[in-house]
Amino acid sequence: MNTFMFSIISYVAVVASAVTIGDGGLIARMSDAAVKKCLDCICQASTKCIPPKECWKANDTDVLVCGAYLISEKYWIDAGEPFDREVGGYFKCAYHKICAENTIIAYNTRHGRDCDGNGVYDCLDIGLMHHGEKDNCENPWIKTTDFWKDYTICLS
Repeated sequence: MNTFMFSIISYVAVVASAVTIGDGGLIARMSDAAVKKCLDCICQASTKCIPPKECWKANDTDVLVCGAYLISEKYWIDAGEPFDREVGGYFKCAYHKICAENTIIAYNTRHGRDCDGNGVYDCLDIGLMHHGEKDNCENPWIKTTDFWKDYTICLS
């Protein structure tokens, strides 16, 4: 098993054991390869995995998103501020590949659910959760975005 997969498994196991709210264990039931594919496609759909040099405001809002995965500070906080002490906070985490990926995993561990209502928790739900966050992952507007188009193409 490579270091990346070990990192995912270890982090999901720690977070899943610490979190007792919601359907947080759903991402832990996915295979390592499936989670890696979800993360790779979020990166591709967000920025083609080329992090912008500066953070920018998402969707004509005042919410700043940063890094290759376009993570907001609220998302990072809701994920439990992964590796805050090791990496040095939100901005550094958003621009650090492993920390950003662990943020997405932690967010889905805490808040993951069947956003598309098809009875299966999979990469589609992780993408909806990433783009719509916990309060809007069921919102139909997500499926009209360039992110969603690029994400689903990447998954296919």
